[in-house]
Amino acid sequence: MDSLDKFKNILSSLDELFLRKDIQKVSNSDHLINDLGLDSLARVSIVFELQEELNLNIEESEASQWKTVKDILKVIEKSH
Repeated sequence: MDSLDKFKNILSSLDELFLRKDIQKVSNSDHLINDLGLDSLARVSIVFELQEELNLNIEESEASQWKTVKDILKVIEKSH
């Protein structure tokens, strides 16, 4: 499973009300706020899921810098 698929799995575990876009259509270049409609609560949920699912330690300052899906994928890829 590649990083984008892992991220899509994490998104699917969240309440679908968070998303403005179909999970299967999410791409690396999607902006978290403008394209996906993710708010700060969704960002916190994603951080929590990444930490739980992939056993990662993500600082709040790092997560606050994420702008696109690609930014999150870099974190996932570093975990391998």
